[in-house]
Amino acid sequence: MASGTISSASFSKRGTDSAAAYKQLKEDLVKVEKYLVAKGVDGKNILVYQVGTISMESSELIDQGVEFSSGAPEYYYTKLDELKIEMLTHNS
Repeated sequence: MASGTISSASFSKRGTDSAAAYKQLKEDLVKVEKYLVAKGVDGKNILVYQVGTISMESSELIDQGVEFSSGAPEYYYTKLDELKIEMLTHNS
């Protein structure tokens, strides 16, 4: 496992008729997929700068009636033990 970034986003649809809301949600899924592809996201590899761009420009989806929200990115580092050793040797 390598170091990296995790980011999340979601979209939803509200309505009094669940069948109609589900249909609209499926239509929104197509819009979200097109939006992400247009931003260069292939579903597997997304660059950190793309996360910020997608968040800031998600108003494009909102303008299309998609209730879209994105969360703050979370960063993880998997070589912390190695870094601790390196820091300790530099401080000695």
